[in-house]
Amino acid sequence: MSIRKNNKSYFIKGFCIIISMSFFESVKEIISLENLPAPTFRATLIGDNAISLEGVLDVVDFSSESVTVRLKKGGLIIKGVDLYVKKYCAGDLIICGKIISVERI
Repeated sequence: MSIRKNNKSYFIKGFCIIISMSFFESVKEIISLENLPAPTFRATLIGDNAISLEGVLDVVDFSSESVTVRLKKGGLIIKGVDLYVKKYCAGDLIICGKIISVERI
């Protein structure tokens, strides 16, 4: 296995592992957006089976086909099939089911 290291990253056969830097900070650096403000929410889509949301203020509407959440600035509508809430605690929300779309409102 070939491993190269620079001052912030390890490169292993085409993969880059960022060390001692937050994921958001590394993305800002990679896409050259140094003046980008800190995000008010984070959404991580896990295949089409789940979505993890951070920074959720409220679940406005919920059904097995649609979940609407309120964020600090706007909201999101997650559409899918057989949706259910796996976790909702302290602004973190995990929705499982077949995720079809995520729309910013």
